[in-house]
Formats: sequence, C-alpha cells, structure tokens
Amino acid sequence: MNLRQVEAFRAVMMFGTMVAAARELHTSQPSISRLVTELEERLQFKLFVRGASRLTPTDEGSAFYREVEHSFSGLAYLNQAAHEIRVSGTGRLRIAAIPAIAGLLPRVIKRFKKRFPQVAILLEMRSEATVRRWTSVGYCDIGYASSIGESPNVHAQQLYQLPGVAVLPTGHALAAKNRVSLEDLRGEPFISLSAVDRTRRLIDEAFERADVSRQLSIETPYSMTLCALVAQGMGVSIANPLSTLDAPPGLIFRPLTCVIPFFGFTILPTEKVPSALAKVFVEMTREVISEEEWQGRLHAE
Repeated sequence: MNLRQVEAFRAVMMFGTMVAAARELHTSQPSISRLVTELEERLQFKLFVRGASRLTPTDEGSAFYREVEHSFSGLAYLNQAAHEIRVSGTGRLRIAAIPAIAGLLPRVIKRFKKRFPQVAILLEMRSEATVRRWTSVGYCDIGYASSIGESPNVHAQQLYQLPGVAVLPTGHALAAKNRVSLEDLRGEPFISLSAVDRTRRLIDEAFERADVSRQLSIETPYSMTLCALVAQGMGVSIANPLSTLDAPPGLIFRPLTCVIPFFGFTILPTEKVPSALAKVFVEMTREVISEEEWQGRLHAE
C-alpha cells in the first residue's frame, strides 16, 4: 500500500466518481481506476461495488474510509503543526542578558507576548562572561551583552551605543545642574563598575584625560546594584542610560558634558539557525531601543 493509492481511494469516496476524483488529483480516470484496483489487491477485499453508472462503497470500503480519514486528520494536524513551527518556532524562547538592560527587556517581552501569547520565555540575568558562554554553546537562543569578547561560535550585532549618564542620590548638590562634568565629580565617593568591564576602562580613561581624581569607594559588576548603592547615598556614579528604566527611587540622572559610550550587542549562536521567534524578538528589541523612551527619564527628575 502506498500513499498515492490511498489518496485515490479517498478522492473517489469524497467526490463520488473516478472522473471527479481524477479531476481533483489532476490525473486521469484510468490512473485512478488502476490505483484503486491495486489497493484492493493489496488489502485483499473489495472497496466498491461497480455498477453501470456508479460506484457503491462496500461495508469493508466504508470501514476502511473511516480509518483513512483518521489518518488524514493526523496529517492535517501535522501540516498545521509544521506551519506553527515555521511561524513561531518551538514555542519556547531562552534569553540570557546582562543586568544593565534589565529595564529594557520586560518592555520587549510585553510587546512580544501580545503577538505570541502562547510562547514560553525563560529570561536569565547573568554576568557578561556567562551570557557569552551560554550563547556560544547554544544554551540560549539570544544573548545580550555589552561587549563581544573572544567568545567562539557567536555572531554579534551592535544593538546600541548610548552616552553614559551621571547617577546622583536625591538631594545631591549636582542635581541642580542640567549637565554634569567630570570635573564636577572630583573628590566624590565614586561607585564603579568592576575592573574587567569594558565600559569601566572607558570611564577610567575619560577621568585620566580630564585629570580628575575620584574616591573609588565601591565596585560592582552590576548596574542595578550600582544604582541601588547610589540611591542609599553611598556615592555617585556613571551608568548606562538604560538604568533609568525602572530605576529604584532616590536617584537623579543627568547627562554628562562629555561622551562616555555604553555599548550593547545582540549575540546569537552560530551553531544553530535562529528560530522565527528569535528573529522576531531581536527585531522587537531594536524597535524598543530605537524609541529612546529612556531619554525622557533623564530630564523628568
């Protein structure tokens, strides 16, 4: 028995005659007749009683047709499942990101879930090195990091390049200024990103060029922790402007008079083809970052 024979039998049952079945399957009436005969020989029972002008299904033929319809319903389900996988991937998306963009991704996820409400999302906030490592081995579908590093098996695309902002506790004297210079931060207790962070090196170099000394009091690898420490009055800092999104209370953000860039990259594993879901999520992330919602927060304090 082969699929072509079964398709011919099903078409005859559905359309009543071999001529109509042949028209539906874009073949000839003799071809349909031959296929049905071959199927009967394979099954070893008659499917139709052949009259002068019509075909009448036998009891065996009717019973077999019911089973055929069950099988074709399964094929229809498989076709639908294949379409959903083609459009929506596997229905699960695993994302790893550095905490610096913690305020951005929930906005992307909200937009994404409106379009794909049934898709499960696993969001992991991890260190820079962990995000790159997980992406390189295919543990996550998408990674978001602030640098590319030396990670193998990843493809990186720049997501943003944004100017850093001064982070001040509420009530700080510098909050009265529209813009803060590096000179304004001279002698201030300074909460810094960890020494291995690429942006930390850019900040240090900017202060060296300006010949401004700081009191390096606390180091942390995470922007969220940095902002929380500033909010507690432990010092001042310079941070990614995305930190202004969903920042804790007790903070004032001000633009700097110089440009210290903060970078963000979308990284994808090269060892597997990005799913349709991953591609949509990446594009939505670009849409959200381009809206520059964070800019309004700089001047709203």
